[in-house]
Amino acid sequence: MKKIDKIVTILCLLLPIMSTYNSFISWLDLASLILIILFFYCFLIEKRTLRINKKILILWFTYILYITVITLFTINSYRYNSVDDALIRLLKQLLYILIMLYFVFGHFFNIKYAVPIYKKICLICALFLLFQSLMYYVAHVNIPGYISNFITLNSYGDRIDNQIIGLFRPTSFFYEPSHFFEYVIMSIPVSLFENKKNIKNSILYSLLISLSIILSTSSIGIICTAGLWGLWLILYLRNIDIKNGNNTLIYILTFLFFIISIVLFINSKIGQDIITRTFSTTTNSINAIEARWEGYYFYEKLNKFNKIFGVGYANLPDVFFGSWAFNLSSIGVIGCLIILNIYFLSFKKANHKSIKVIVLLNLMISLFVMSFSTKSLFFFFIIILSDATNKSHY
Repeated sequence: MKKIDKIVTILCLLLPIMSTYNSFISWLDLASLILIILFFYCFLIEKRTLRINKKILILWFTYILYITVITLFTINSYRYNSVDDALIRLLKQLLYILIMLYFVFGHFFNIKYAVPIYKKICLICALFLLFQSLMYYVAHVNIPGYISNFITLNSYGDRIDNQIIGLFRPTSFFYEPSHFFEYVIMSIPVSLFENKKNIKNSILYSLLISLSIILSTSSIGIICTAGLWGLWLILYLRNIDIKNGNNTLIYILTFLFFIISIVLFINSKIGQDIITRTFSTTTNSINAIEARWEGYYFYEKLNKFNKIFGVGYANLPDVFFGSWAFNLSSIGVIGCLIILNIYFLSFKKANHKSIKVIVLLNLMISLFVMSFSTKSLFFFFIIILSDATNKSHY
C-alpha cells in the first residue's frame, strides 16, 4: 500500500470534520479545498490506471448528466434561489462525485485500511462528546468542539452554542448533533455485523457509540441507532448456537439491556426533553418533525412538470430539505428514479453485510437529513463503492 493511498484514505475520513472550517476561498470550505488539491496531485503526479466498474460508472454519469441538463434548462424559468448559489452547489456536487469515482476506481481509497481508522476516529469523537456531557451536567461548563473564529457559518456556530428549550445538545467536533450522528452511525453496523470473532468488544464499542448518539439528543440519530440494534438482534438472535452457552448469554443479556434501556430512556428527563422538542409545537415555533417536512410541503405545491423533472439542482427556497425532499424538488421523479437505481446497484454490489446495511441506512436517513449531497454523499459512498470494487475482508 502506497503512502499516498494512506493520505487519501485518512483525509477522506476526516472530510466531514474539516468541512466545519473556512478556506481562503469564500464559497469553498477547508475540506473541499484539500480534496481538490489532493485530486489534482493524484491525477497529475500519480497518473494511476483506473480499474473501472462500467455499471457503476454509467449510472453515476447518468445522474451527473441529468442534474446538469435539468438545472441549465430550468434555472432561469423557475427562480427559487439565486442562480449563482444554485450553480455553485451544482458544481460542488459534480466535483465531489467525480473525485469520489476517481479515488475509488484508482484505488487511492483503501477500504481495508479505512475501516479500523474510521472506527478509531468515531471512538475519539464519541469519547469527546461524553466528556462534553460530563462537564456540562457535573460542572455546568459548555466545552465546544470547534474553533468558532474559523467556522464556515459563524451565525450557525453561535446558534448551536445555545440550549434549545433547556436541552443541552453536545456536538463533539461537528456543527450540530445530526452531523455527529451522520458521521459515527456507520461504525455501529461495521462493528456489529462483521466482527464475529470478538463479539463482546463489538457490542461494547457499539454501545459506547450508541450512548454518545443518545447524549447528542439527535432524534433521528436515536431512532436509527435503535433500528440498527433491533435489526442486529433479529438477525443474530435467531442464529444462536444453543450449545454455546456463552454466546446465548451474551445475546440474551444484550436483548434485555436493549429493552430496558429504551424504557429508561423514554422515562428519563433527557428522553422527555427530546420527545418534547421532536413532537411539541408552540405558538412561536414548529417542532423538529414539522421542520423536517417543510421540503416535502414545497414539493407538494409544484406543478406537474416540475414534480416530474424538477426545478433545477439546489434552485430551492431557504427552508429545511432532507435529501429526498431536496432531490424530488430539484430533479423530480425522474432524477429520484436514477438515485434509487444507484442505491439498488450499491446494495447488490456490496461485498459485506455491514455495507448493505449502510446502503439501506443512507437510503432511510435521506428522508430527513442531507445524506445524499456533497460531503455526506462523498463520505458514505466512497466507503460503499470501495467495498463494491474490493473483495478484501476488513
